[in-house]
Amino acid sequence: MLTLTQHFIDNQWVQSQSPHTQALHSPATGAPHAELTRGSVADVDHAVHAASAALPAWRALSGTERGQYLFAIATALESCADMLIADSVRFSGKLIS
Repeated sequence: MLTLTQHFIDNQWVQSQSPHTQALHSPATGAPHAELTRGSVADVDHAVHAASAALPAWRALSGTERGQYLFAIATALESCADMLIADSVRFSGKLIS
């Protein structure tokens, strides 16, 4: 079972400030798949602060430069499509049609 205790904030994995977790279960079988850390107010504040600090640099990029970043993200997602589909099926309980 996957256990995730960190959040991705400011381009790095950081330990959550929250001790609380949330289990993810298969809707089809009820079996647990993952245990995820629930974010705290401090975690959200950290993420919002990091996003606010990054915004001026993002705004300074041209549309073409931003598009290149978005295209790179799309390419990375496409390379993981099979894994993302399998996880979606597992976590939603629905079949691939």
